[in-house]
Amino acid sequence: MAQNPNTNIVVEQQNDYPIGGVKALLGLKGKLWIAMEQGGKMIGFKFIIGTTFPQHPPIAFLDEPIIPSLFEFFDYLKPGNLLDFAYLHEWRSMFQSNPVKYNLQAPPVPFEDVEQPAPLQPQPVFYQPPPQIPAPQPAPRPQQASQQEFVWLPPPSKVPQKKKLASIDEDPLGFLIEKVLAENGDDITAMTPEQRDIIIQKTIEAEQGKVRPEVLTKLKPMVEGYVSDQVYLGRSEMEHNLSKYVRFVRRQDELEKTISAIKTKNAQIKEKTEQIEKQVEQMAPAVEALNMEKLDGDSVFEHFQTSQSPFVLKALEINSKIHGLEDCMNALKLNESIPVNEVLKHIRKLSNKQYKLIIKRSKLIEFIRLNPQIC
Repeated sequence: MAQNPNTNIVVEQQNDYPIGGVKALLGLKGKLWIAMEQGGKMIGFKFIIGTTFPQHPPIAFLDEPIIPSLFEFFDYLKPGNLLDFAYLHEWRSMFQSNPVKYNLQAPPVPFEDVEQPAPLQPQPVFYQPPPQIPAPQPAPRPQQASQQEFVWLPPPSKVPQKKKLASIDEDPLGFLIEKVLAENGDDITAMTPEQRDIIIQKTIEAEQGKVRPEVLTKLKPMVEGYVSDQVYLGRSEMEHNLSKYVRFVRRQDELEKTISAIKTKNAQIKEKTEQIEKQVEQMAPAVEALNMEKLDGDSVFEHFQTSQSPFVLKALEINSKIHGLEDCMNALKLNESIPVNEVLKHIRKLSNKQYKLIIKRSKLIEFIRLNPQIC
């Protein structure tokens, strides 16, 4: 780099610059003039020298993105903003041969700013292509002997070799055909394809309807195992379906019993409801009479409200209870959440109690009328 006058080397100490897990020992920044078709351009670059120098060569980076046109003039550029100088791979040997020349810690070369591009100086050729290894030459062909040296020999006689019989396990049909041919004394290798096809067809026709015992012996355990598996699977499926059917029948019986019990209960409720309705119809005249007496009692109480006699107070208490029972029955009639039979049952109890209180009140009023001096 010191031999390139168009490069300004600036020495910078960078102790914490990672390069693939290795800290940098020295960083060198510079500018390189690149000649192009329309002029030239100054491109910045930098070298990073790791702590393992000179065992490992420096790494060079471009400061600007890759310019596609640069590839037309320089063969040492490669993708990734890297300068692929071939001599960097031989840095160690070059440094050992001349440490002074390749010492990057030398003082920097002064850089002169020029407006017009300076002519490029001839660059030293650092990279020598590997020597070309000549292609191997074909071995010289031996000279052909003259026609007088040839010895004409008769063609070798073809000795027919009998083909080995096929195995019965590999090719049962071929084994059978070859066995028939061997018994007849025919050589299978000397036959034409048409003759072989005729023998095959005749053998197949002769073997139709016959069953070999060895085939039955091999198939018997397989068939028995398959049948037993199918029987076991069918039995298991049948048992499963039978258990499902039994559960279904039991469930159906339970549902029928539940439905019959519900029907019986509904019939009983209907019968009781009819009885209660009949009793209510029978009690209707008596209830109306009691209501009339109650109204009469209310009119009588208007004359005794100012009195403080214990008999009058008792009669007033009984009268309030009668009105409270009446309010309770009205509330029960308006409540739709309670079944009708329950409502009728409670109304019947309250009516009986109200009837007793009305009789008691009537007797007390009659006593007050007959004994006004006491009351």
